[in-house]
Amino acid sequence: MELPLDHFRLIGVSPSATSEEILRAFQLRLDKTPDEGFTYEVLTQRSELLRLTADLLTDPESRREYENLLLNGNSGLDFSSNREVAGLILLWESGSPKEAFKITRKALQPPQTPALGSSREADLTLLAALTARDSAIQEQQLRSYSNAADFLHEGIQLLQRMGKLGDIRKELEEDLVALLPYRILDLLSRDLNDQESHKKGLSMLENLIIKRGGLEGNNKSEYKDYLNQQEFEAFFQQIKPFLTVQEQIDLFLELQKRGSLEAGFLAFLSLTAIGFSRRKPEKLFEARRILKKLNLSGLDSMPLIGCLDLLLADIQQASARFSSSSDENLRDWLNSYPGNKLEAICIFCKNWLENDVLVGYRDIESKEVDLDSWFEDREIQEFIEKLEKKSNKIAIRSNLQNQQNERESSTKTTEDFDNLLGNIDERKLPWPGGIKRNYEKVETKENDFNEEYFKKKPIEFYNFLIEKIAELKFSFGEFLKNKEIINRSPYLIYIYAFLILFAFGIGIGFLRNNFKKINSGGSYS
Repeated sequence: MELPLDHFRLIGVSPSATSEEILRAFQLRLDKTPDEGFTYEVLTQRSELLRLTADLLTDPESRREYENLLLNGNSGLDFSSNREVAGLILLWESGSPKEAFKITRKALQPPQTPALGSSREADLTLLAALTARDSAIQEQQLRSYSNAADFLHEGIQLLQRMGKLGDIRKELEEDLVALLPYRILDLLSRDLNDQESHKKGLSMLENLIIKRGGLEGNNKSEYKDYLNQQEFEAFFQQIKPFLTVQEQIDLFLELQKRGSLEAGFLAFLSLTAIGFSRRKPEKLFEARRILKKLNLSGLDSMPLIGCLDLLLADIQQASARFSSSSDENLRDWLNSYPGNKLEAICIFCKNWLENDVLVGYRDIESKEVDLDSWFEDREIQEFIEKLEKKSNKIAIRSNLQNQQNERESSTKTTEDFDNLLGNIDERKLPWPGGIKRNYEKVETKENDFNEEYFKKKPIEFYNFLIEKIAELKFSFGEFLKNKEIINRSPYLIYIYAFLILFAFGIGIGFLRNNFKKINSGGSYS
């Protein structure tokens, strides 16, 4: 087997080292034997390889020939099959754990898998575990956390397959758990063009938060010993700027569905950010709806909702929100502001957007907020106009609905009453004066009613007649005036008046006689 190793690296000296330096390094390597549990046989082979290298490099002629080989491009060393494991140990010790792990892992794969239970199998398995661990450490130092996790994961899988070294495997698993936040940071901080890595990081982040019991960390999870709440919050603040605003919205809404109140508040901020920065006022409605449903302890939501009302041009409602704030300092500031109240609310909203809303997103550039440009935007104006029209329609529809409900209620009452009457015996139907249960009494009451009715009828008719006579008098006077009868002989006028009064007298007498007959019990025909 050829290994990417030369004699200088094997013993741990530079190519310019003197013979004395080589012998001193050789002695140090012999004294510093790995104590991780390798077999005596492979450690003996390791010592023999160190001695052969020391002899070669301290002999001037042998060293000169070897240096010529290096100049000609021969940099690797060949090891016999019975010294391969020892050579891999030396490669690991020379500071190349990644190369040693890859070759060791390959040596444990079929068809070159060593005999089950042999010393070679035990040494290779142990070396695979140690090189996987050191490879991960080396990658972490280079801030390649995802690669470090890959080495740990492969080492764990290999040990599971071999069924050996349970204690070391547990240590690797713990290292992998502790590495997760760094791995997520590594994947998400990459260029957005690397979509596969970005999606993988998002999935891992969501799973981590869910296992912890939301952003609040309500569950006991495997990560609690490696990432307490304070550490997690610091980690999340570090990772948040690597997420786009839409990715944060999706993440926080999902976490809110699982009961995380803090995620709900962050979803509110993210929706506000995308609504303002992308000129999507409909997102502000969604943000306001979420905030109204939140029940976060110690949160004064009134001024925040008021800012959304302001952005939607509902000045009156925004002012009412701020007046309802439980923050006395805020109310005092508004009341003592030298300008008008609207100007103070605009300043508060502007500072809130700049400092709390439009920060911490990968695709939103943090800059000074200009509320004038927001209200001057044509799309915003059209949306607000549609909103006002919709509000008016809703108000009209609400009034019509109330009227319809009242009519339906009245109709229902009538129907219920009719249904009630439908269940009553026909002889017990309602008459004026109430429901009668005795048919004979009904007839008596009916006669009394008719008699009373006709007694009152002449009086009503008399009043009607007097009114008509007055009208007739006026009409007759106009007739005489128009026909110029008044200018004629007074005797002729007397004759006309006599005839008219005579006719009226006969008519009144006739009617009076008829009513007397009715009152005396006569029949009216």
